[in-house]
Formats: sequence, structure tokens, C-alpha cells
Amino acid sequence: MKVMLIGASGYVGSTLLAEALRRGHEVTALVRNIGKITPRAGVTPLAVDVLETASLARAMSGHAAVISAFSDHAQTQVHSMRTGKFRLGTDELLVNADGDSYISVEDYAVAMLDELERPAHPRQRFTAGY
Repeated sequence: MKVMLIGASGYVGSTLLAEALRRGHEVTALVRNIGKITPRAGVTPLAVDVLETASLARAMSGHAAVISAFSDHAQTQVHSMRTGKFRLGTDELLVNADGDSYISVEDYAVAMLDELERPAHPRQRFTAGY
């Protein structure tokens, strides 16, 4: 699938990029600084000011999906390991039995790409957490 990833060079974005490539997607990596994207197969880096809506709209054309955000947690990506075991939610904060809300950046990427490939929340916000 041809995907545009906004913020592909950041902490979360770079993990989303790696997960998308691992799954065989073709990614247009939208960044402020093209030099922050390592050249590799499957990635087309593109510098566009996301506040310039006309330029952004032109850049988005031809992509099956655009990834930019989904609902966050109280503690953003605290742990750093891929478990593949998390819960999905919508507008309410997901917390564990101790009242903590977190997810690893790797599982965050898995949840996002799972949603891309098998939409369960079309045109809705969603979140993931342990």
C-alpha cells in the first residue's frame, strides 16, 4: 500500500516508518529535514510544510492512506519493547489495574499499522494501551 507518513523522522514516526517497511508498504516520508531520513528501499523522503495546506494536499494525492496521529496515553511510549499484546479504545484513556496508561512505541506502531491494514475504526479516533 502506498502510505504517506507525516513526521517520519521523529521518535514515534521513525518507528512507524520501520513497521510500515517491515510490512512491505511503500512510504512517502514527510519530514521537515530530508537529511534525517536514511535512504532505503521503499521510502521516498519529502519535505513539505504541513501548515501550507495546498502543498500538503498535493503531496497527499495518490496515497492510499495518510498517517499523522492517534489518541495518546498519559505516559507516552514509556516502555520500549514489542509485545503485540495491547488493548484498543476510542476516546477514553486506557489504564491498567494500577491506573497507569502507557504503551511501547513499538506496540504503538503495530496498532497503527494493524488499523491501516484492517480498519476497525474508520474515520474515528482510537488509542492503544496495556
